[in-house]
Amino acid sequence: MSIAGKCYGNSFTSLAIAILIIFQINLCPVDADSMKMATFTSLKSVIANRRIDTDLVVEKMNYRKLNCMSDCLTDVNCESVGYHSNQKRCRLYRVLISGSDGVPENGWKYFSIREDFCPTENFTHNRIADVCYAISPERKPCGEAATICSSLSARLLVVDSQMKQDWARDLCVRQNIEGVHFDVYFEREGSALKLGSSGMDLTYTNWAIGQPDYGQPCIGMEAWHEWRWHDYVRSLEAGIICEIRRP
Repeated sequence: MSIAGKCYGNSFTSLAIAILIIFQINLCPVDADSMKMATFTSLKSVIANRRIDTDLVVEKMNYRKLNCMSDCLTDVNCESVGYHSNQKRCRLYRVLISGSDGVPENGWKYFSIREDFCPTENFTHNRIADVCYAISPERKPCGEAATICSSLSARLLVVDSQMKQDWARDLCVRQNIEGVHFDVYFEREGSALKLGSSGMDLTYTNWAIGQPDYGQPCIGMEAWHEWRWHDYVRSLEAGIICEIRRP
């Protein structure tokens, strides 16, 4: 073979390899470990054929469904995916989509991220806080709220860092929850906070001015306290966020 023929052959081989690499990248936008860690579940409780425009992270056009879900897995701000098969439109959302949102538009279906330690379709995983959580539509006193979470093999929300505080506050605001109970308690007046599920000390706090009162059995945060903490009587009703932490 001539030198020109060899060069042509090498160029053709290089081009073929380059095309193959690009093709593989497009087919596999996330690594295998990421796909093993999380999967998607259909949000059957969401009303299909509605276009939801709130809490968007990004919208992508002419996108495959697999790539849409893969992009959600690589974006820590993404909790739900909306996909329109006919239009090949991909939408990533920063919240678990609610069926009460959106406007009628045929073709949309919605999915949420599911981790292995999220036990039921009631829960979704947030990768910033690394917890599976479920929101109850009810407002209950703290004792009843704890029972509801326990029935789901979960516990009431625990805020143990500034990051978790910010995430919980933003979640409550987006979901129109005016206040939530915590799974914490005082062992005795003036003592450190204890986690209700384990009895371990909770070192992070974010008390409102003049709080705590001590002597009150329930602890949580509410909008009228600017999302800072306070303790209160058992009869006070508040929202319910149940959580399950990674084992």
